[in-house]
Amino acid sequence: MNQFTSNSKIINVYRASAVLESVLDTALAPIGLTTAQWGALRIIYENPGSSGADMSRIAFVSPQAAATMLQRLYQAKLITRRPPKRGRILETYLTERGEELLREGDHIVDETEARFFSNFTATEQKDFNEYLLRSIANMDFK
Repeated sequence: MNQFTSNSKIINVYRASAVLESVLDTALAPIGLTTAQWGALRIIYENPGSSGADMSRIAFVSPQAAATMLQRLYQAKLITRRPPKRGRILETYLTERGEELLREGDHIVDETEARFFSNFTATEQKDFNEYLLRSIANMDFK
């Protein structure tokens, strides 16, 4: 156990998130991705054609942060941006290289998830996920 413990549930959620992001950043670094970049690729994969505004809503980040991330992914040739059939908003898609890196990243994330939950039963893992989803919903964050 870490020398710092807290009875504050919100501090512990924050700490778990920070530790997980740090571990994932280290694990993803050899393939040239950060946790945020992997997350953005995952969002685009799950929502092909999404816009920067869509990404900001899904990821709970500012439109500026989403735009910066998309620009970096585009420069790295991991995504392509296309004008829609109607309107002006650019649609975002993964390139072949983006899909390849996402698959590699998914494998790393799966291994990290297994380690994160290694001393949880299957029922505890399911319950934990439900608790997180309910907590997010309780915040009614839009």
